[in-house]
Order: sequence, then structure tokens, then C-alpha cells
Amino acid sequence: KRFQNMTIALSKFARQFRHDFEALWLAVEEMSSELDTEALDRLRETLPTSEETNKVITYVQEAGEKRSDQLLAEKRLGLAEKFVLATSRVPEHMLYLNAATELRSFGARADAINQAAECVSLAATQIVSSKGLALTLQRILAVGNVMNAGTRRGQAQGVRLGSLLTIIKTKGRDRKTTVLDYVINGLLKRGHTEALEEVATTLIEPVANAVKLSVAEIERDMAALERGLQYIIKI
Repeated sequence: KRFQNMTIALSKFARQFRHDFEALWLAVEEMSSELDTEALDRLRETLPTSEETNKVITYVQEAGEKRSDQLLAEKRLGLAEKFVLATSRVPEHMLYLNAATELRSFGARADAINQAAECVSLAATQIVSSKGLALTLQRILAVGNVMNAGTRRGQAQGVRLGSLLTIIKTKGRDRKTTVLDYVINGLLKRGHTEALEEVATTLIEPVANAVKLSVAEIERDMAALERGLQYIIKI
């Protein structure tokens, strides 16, 4: 049944390469454009096991000591068995297959990584250069030091990112106004409307896009791309 399934999977390759599986592996080795990513994946799924390979090789060898007898045995092989035999004659077929696969997907994967990195970089640049955000954080720090006066936190020199979430949860005596509300209202009263508008217009969209991404995943994708590149370099 396994060889029957292989025969079905190999039928398209057989038509494409006129039943010449050595030509198929040559196309893989040369990273031919005849084989797209889908074809390479299908080929990978059809690779024989070592047990299947040994069975076919043994069958051919037991046909007789003469080369003519073995050639006759090879001609009698089914489609799947011929593929197995051809594959056994390409010791580095996995290296070629990996390299071809990486080459086909390299451009799209590299573009995706670049787009993700640019998205994160844009958000970081906008955050660092935002005068409105800097002004807001300065005010949050001042208010926080007043609220924590007399404690170890009352002399803070900066604002921790993790503490920013508390400013939208900490409320005043009316149990409605948050620390952030108080800070924003204070800045508006002091005529900093333009600075706050700058935060809304330049930060919200790039930051919202960036938070959907994971820097750790981008780094993993980059490492995987570099590993894949090694397959191509070895060829």
C-alpha cells in the first residue's frame, strides 16, 4: 500500500520528467525552476525509508550477478520502486532537496522578516522621538513622586514600563478619575494640546501594528533563515 501511495504521488513527476527519476534529482540538485515549493514538498513526503531502499536494492542485486540481469530487473520495477532506486543513487539527495526548498522560499521569508523588523523599528523610532510622549511621561513621574512622597518610591528618577499599566487603574477619591486622566487634563490646561495630538497622530498606528509582532519570533525566523542559507552555501 505504501508503494501504491508513492506511485500516486509520483505520477506528476513521472509525466514531467518522462519516467526518468535521475533527471528529477538532477533538477533538484541544480535547483531548477521546474520545481516549485509545492513540488519539492511533495517530493519530500515521498522519500523512501532506509528499509524500503534496501528492499529494492536487494531485489535488483538478487536478479543475478551479471549487470544485464540487474538492468532487466530494473526495467521490471514499478514506478515507485524505480524512484526508490534512483534516490538511492544520490547519496546527498536530502542536502540538495533542503537547499532547493530553502532557495524557493528564501525571498518571501526574507521579505516577511524585513517587513516585521521595519514595523517594530518604526514604532521604536516614533516612541523615542515623540516630544508629546516624553512630556506625558515627565508629568506621570512628577505625579507619581508626589503620590509616593515619604516612601522609597517618592524619589524615582524614571518611569518603568511595567508601572505604566497602573496609571490607568489607579483612581482618585471620586473613584472615576485615573492618574492618566489627571495627567492628561493637567497638560491640556497648561496648553500642551499640540503635544498630545502629536502622540495620537504619530504613535497609535505604528505602536498598534508593532505590538501584534513578537521580537522573539522575528529573531527565531531570522535564525531559521540563516540555517537554511547554510544548505545553499554547501552546494
